[in-house]
Amino acid sequence: MTISWREQPSPRRRRILRTIWAIYAGIVAALWIVFSLAEVPDERIYDIDTYYANTPWMREHVLLHLLAHTVSGVVAAGMIWPWVGKVSARWLRAGLVCLQAGHTRTLRPLDLSPAAVQVRPTDALSRRLMHRKKDIYDGLLSLGPYYDDQVRVDVHHAATRTGHDPDRADSLARTAALLAAIDAYKQSPDEPGKEAQPIRSDLPTLISMAHGLRRRRTVGTLRHQVATRESATARV
Repeated sequence: MTISWREQPSPRRRRILRTIWAIYAGIVAALWIVFSLAEVPDERIYDIDTYYANTPWMREHVLLHLLAHTVSGVVAAGMIWPWVGKVSARWLRAGLVCLQAGHTRTLRPLDLSPAAVQVRPTDALSRRLMHRKKDIYDGLLSLGPYYDDQVRVDVHHAATRTGHDPDRADSLARTAALLAAIDAYKQSPDEPGKEAQPIRSDLPTLISMAHGLRRRRTVGTLRHQVATRESATARV
């Protein structure tokens, strides 16, 4: 891209571009080849480079990728910086400065020390936690039309009557309402019964419901008590 911008159309520019495309094609082919020769039995989405850094062929794959990336950044930065002073258009110069800053940032020293490598699993866990929380929030949002907060209120009263402390009663009640919403969704996934109700999804509430899900038998007993009580009240 930089060469296409800098150079006037000419046979020389076409030769340079063909050479660059050939080099990149060779690098991509080499990356595929060394990766196919490597043994990578464990799926490592976030730390594959450090996890397999000392294994045959995967080591070469990582080094080749880093080398190609570094050379590309050095060449691009070396071409852009002299060009900035020759450009008079304000927006083009601003764009070149941003490109230069981006290439310079990617060329910062790569820390492969044991201490740095040990941090990577923590980063991976943080990303996994972020994605897990997103999935939970999306799931709660989809259950909104099936959620009935009255279930939570009734189960909370039942839990209190049976001697559970307030925190445990709240945990069991919210879990019961969540399970009731899931049951309602399974029965009619395309026909929500009402407008969506907000389900509390702050971290303490999620943790509370997680604890409640570990006591499904108790939650089931409380839901049965509530259903029995409602049935008896209806008969009266």
